[in-house]
Amino acid sequence: DPPLLDRAGHRGCRVAGSRQDSSSTKIGPTKRGKGTKIMAIGDGHGLPIAIHVASASPAEVKLVEATLDDRFLAWWPDRLIGDKAFDSDALDALLAKSMGIEMIARHR
Repeated sequence: DPPLLDRAGHRGCRVAGSRQDSSSTKIGPTKRGKGTKIMAIGDGHGLPIAIHVASASPAEVKLVEATLDDRFLAWWPDRLIGDKAFDSDALDALLAKSMGIEMIARHR
């Protein structure tokens, strides 16, 4: 296969679970067929800390721990800020107990 290039001509890569790899476990059923979720966590400056690819089926709150496990850095962030979807007492307790991370999410 020739290398994938973006508009600027930079080399790209295929993401596991892309349409070419229909046997992947990272593709899951959705209301509109099959799909993939790409979870990303960035720092306050917008630099990526972690990226995780998963099936579209599970809720985002279920993917936070796996995304943090796929982080690029050795250290854990002190706190995570998420939207209403991340308002979960179970997630708050898990992150605080196992990783020492404070989860900040707007109440549903």
